[in-house]
Amino acid sequence: MVSIIMLTVFFVKNKNDKVLNIPLAVYANDVVLKVGEKTDKFFTVSNIEADISFDYQNSGIISIENNTISALSPGNCLVKVEANYNGEVAFDQFSVKVEGSNYSFEITNLFGGIFKNNTLILENNICQFKINIFDKENVKIENALFNYEIVSGNGVLNYEMGQLMLSTNEDCILKFYYPDYDFTFEINVKVIV
Repeated sequence: MVSIIMLTVFFVKNKNDKVLNIPLAVYANDVVLKVGEKTDKFFTVSNIEADISFDYQNSGIISIENNTISALSPGNCLVKVEANYNGEVAFDQFSVKVEGSNYSFEITNLFGGIFKNNTLILENNICQFKINIFDKENVKIENALFNYEIVSGNGVLNYEMGQLMLSTNEDCILKFYYPDYDFTFEINVKVIV
């Protein structure tokens, strides 16, 4: 013989019971990174459904995309993080310090743009350039092997005959990695056509 027992439980809410209403809050921590490093562990928010935005002076020191900070070049930057949910707003400020690595780079043989504050500013849709890297004594490292990619935005980046050729119609970020030296850096690209 098989018996089935059903148990139904009802929870009754008293009209005097209060719903816990947590106010919107965002908390940020100061960040220290080396050039080429990234982090997404620098802030918390009381409501994960809140829209998050960041305000900072883009001096070529950092970039923030998808709640991730990328360290681009040495320096300090003050950042405001803002959370917004159903018209309620909360904010906090924090500083980002980017320390240099044991290596540095320069852009040379530039055709079709200018390089300023870690940003490659394109005067048309095609730009050609060369990257040189240097050790901490500022000695040029010859024939260093590297990998490259466009990590944000669209375009085509090719390496031929010792020169890089970039073709893009939109702003993007280029990433370079020198595995023999564990040296990574990113370059912002701004198209002003």
